[in-house]
Amino acid sequence: MTLPLVSVNILAFNHRQYLAQCLDSVLAQTYAPLEITLVDNGSTDGAVEFVRQAYPQVRVIANDRNLGYSGGHNVGIRATVGEYVLLLNPDVYLTPTFVAEAVRVLESAADVGMVTGKLLLMDEAGNVTSRIDAAGTMIDRYRRNYERGHGEDDVGQYERVEPVFAAFGAAPLYRRAMLEDVQIAGEVFDQDLFTYREEVDLAWRAQARGWCCLYAPAAVAYHVHAYRPASRRNCPPWQRRLQFRNRYLMVIKNDTAGNLLRHLPFLLAYELAALGYVLLFEPELLKAYLEVLQLWPRMWRKRCWIQANRTIPAAALYHWFR
Repeated sequence: MTLPLVSVNILAFNHRQYLAQCLDSVLAQTYAPLEITLVDNGSTDGAVEFVRQAYPQVRVIANDRNLGYSGGHNVGIRATVGEYVLLLNPDVYLTPTFVAEAVRVLESAADVGMVTGKLLLMDEAGNVTSRIDAAGTMIDRYRRNYERGHGEDDVGQYERVEPVFAAFGAAPLYRRAMLEDVQIAGEVFDQDLFTYREEVDLAWRAQARGWCCLYAPAAVAYHVHAYRPASRRNCPPWQRRLQFRNRYLMVIKNDTAGNLLRHLPFLLAYELAALGYVLLFEPELLKAYLEVLQLWPRMWRKRCWIQANRTIPAAALYHWFR
C-alpha cells in the first residue's frame, strides 16, 4: 500500500552550518515517500549553492529577500503537494522514525490537523542532551504561549499521546486539508506576524474550526533553539519587538469577549506589569504598541473571518487558558 506523501519543507536564513545535519536526518527517515524542499529566505552565506551541489535530490526555492517564518513557509506550502506537510527549522535533527511516528498519530483520527513531537535540546556543536526543548505548545490565561516541559530532564513525564494547544513551530506536522481549511486570503501563516507566535495563531484559528493538535512522544527530534526565554535579551531589538507585539495581534484576531472577561483581572494586572517593565528596562518595545494600533484594521478584518467561520463555540476553548 502506498503511504501518503509528506512534504518536508526546511526554511533557512543564513543557516548553512546546520543544513547538512538537518538534511541528512531527513534523508535517513524510515518513512517514504518524502518530498524535500529547502525554502531559502535570501541567505548570503552560500546555503543555496551548498544544497544544490551537495543534495541534488532536494528542491530549492530561493526567495530574493527574507519573508520571515510566515511568508517563507507560505511559499513552501503553496509549492508542494504532499497530503501532509512537515515544516522544519534548519537547526532540527530528526531521529529516523520521527516522520513515521508523527504520521501515525496524525492518522489516528480525522479531526487531527496538527502533530507535535518531543524535541530535546542540542547545543551548537551538535551534542544532544536529555533536556526537553518542547513537548508541545500551550497557552496560559495571560495569552502567553510556552513550550511544555522546556528545560526539564526527560524522565518519562511526557510519554502519552495527548492533546496540546499547538504544534511547536520548529518541527510541526500538518494535515494539508487543515491548512487549506483555515487559510485567510491565501495565507496559511499570517504574514503580518512575520515571525514569532505564527504557529500559535494558526493553531488557535484551527481549534476554532474543530481541528485538534496531538502530542506524539515517540516522534523525537533534537533542536538547537537559538531563541529561548533565557537568551531573549541577546536578540536584536526588532526580534524582541515582534515577539512582544505578536501576542497582541493574535489575541485581537482569535480571542473572544467572553473568554477575555473571565480572565480580565489577571490580564489587567499582567498588562500593567508588562508596561512597567517596558518603560524601565526595554523602552525600545514601546514601538510595538504603536504597531499594534497600525495593524488593528487588518487584524480586525481577519478576526471577522475567523469568528464567522468558527465551528465550535468559543467557550469550548476556555480550558486551554490555564
